[in-house]
Amino acid sequence: MSLLEEVSPLGTFLPINSECIAAPNTAGYCIFVRNDSTCSRTYTLEYSELSIIWHRLNSHSLTKSICAVQLSSNSSGFSKFFDYLTSIEEDILFLYPFAEITILGDFNVHHQPWLSSPFTNHPSEIAFNFAILRDLV
Repeated sequence: MSLLEEVSPLGTFLPINSECIAAPNTAGYCIFVRNDSTCSRTYTLEYSELSIIWHRLNSHSLTKSICAVQLSSNSSGFSKFFDYLTSIEEDILFLYPFAEITILGDFNVHHQPWLSSPFTNHPSEIAFNFAILRDLV
């Protein structure tokens, strides 16, 4: 076993990706995937105007799409991002009706009732409405 492998009760995980986004606000993450699964970067889902990375994970009968995003608190792209995400979500579920979609990110939002922040900003209202429509809250 190499130093990069990790053993857990679920199996051996190999780090297969560690990528950074080449955009003004960079983000990156490392994916550890079981050795009986496959994972690939899904460039066709990415949008050059957003700091975003997509991967598709396949394991037996499970297809999972993973999105990692970083949005600056002074970004004007919140509406654009959630419109894009809604469109991509529809595309993924059309191709893979039972796919799980995971959105990871640092959204830099402040929402008083939802996140117990001292104030609520406009981007948080957009994020909150997106979550409400998907029963995530």
